[in-house]
Amino acid sequence: MTRVLSLALLIPAALLCVGCNTSLWTSQSALAVVSQDDTSLRLQGDFNSAYYVFDSTESITVVLIEGPEDNPTQAAAIRMMWQPKAGLTPVNPDATNATIQYIVFANRRTDAGFFREVGVYSGAGFLHLDSSPGDARLNASLWQADLLLADRSDRFKDLLGQSTLRGSFTAERDGVKVQELLKRLNLKVSQRLGYPRLVGEENRQPVATSIR
Repeated sequence: MTRVLSLALLIPAALLCVGCNTSLWTSQSALAVVSQDDTSLRLQGDFNSAYYVFDSTESITVVLIEGPEDNPTQAAAIRMMWQPKAGLTPVNPDATNATIQYIVFANRRTDAGFFREVGVYSGAGFLHLDSSPGDARLNASLWQADLLLADRSDRFKDLLGQSTLRGSFTAERDGVKVQELLKRLNLKVSQRLGYPRLVGEENRQPVATSIR
């Protein structure tokens, strides 16, 4: 039986939805991170906020948020570097056209105290668009993206190791919102790490996944 990694191991059983997106439109976005060492281990991300912006039809940035936008439990930042062309781009499971950062925020209470932790997984995969860039809502699927823990706070426990990310999302077009959420994520991640860490930019090397 597949074991879904419950964030209750890392996060309090419930979070009040203070600051949640109050838009009448609800995102339909779900991604699953599956361990390559033990495929029964997976982390499910059900994102209630999803926004995207594009500089051209070849460059797209997507931000997905699970939980309150100002206090998320998980987040993903996806950048598509080039767009597949129908009839011209071969469907290759090894192809990559997007970089991904998948962020897990974890609150842990121990005998030593209460700790606010974060783990940043980074990797690349193939992003397939089911609608056109520039539409009010962008529908897309992410295939076989490889992820590895790239950064973490001292007490963050990586239970996944080398992993595969897949799923689909529907994101609302809003460039201002994308920049706002990226700034919030940058601040929140940096605060928990104790040093600057830019979401969406690979500025550090992956670290070992055996964490105390």
